[in-house]
Amino acid sequence: MADLSPAARVVAAGGRLVALRRRPVAITMLASSAIAIGLIVWSIVRFHGKPEARAWIDRVEADYRALVAQHERREAREETAEAREATEQARQADRRADLSERTARSEAP
Repeated sequence: MADLSPAARVVAAGGRLVALRRRPVAITMLASSAIAIGLIVWSIVRFHGKPEARAWIDRVEADYRALVAQHERREAREETAEAREATEQARQADRRADLSERTARSEAP
């Protein structure tokens, strides 16, 4: 079997290489499932029948939403200020262009 190509070795071995490649995927799926089940059990034990724990989570969530809203308002104010500045620069450029056109017309023969 030493002189066979890798594909021929897989066929000669009855496809065992393919099965070995799938095993790590199955192990990963089982491990992640066990972690998910563990987290579900933990959350049930942690929060079932404990309204103060749920209220704490609600407060943390409300605080987070307030921070996000504050950040978004700050960004909106900055964007508004940038837009106003760009508008003012465009006005100044228009004034300079108009002045330049008037000067060119007055100097034309």
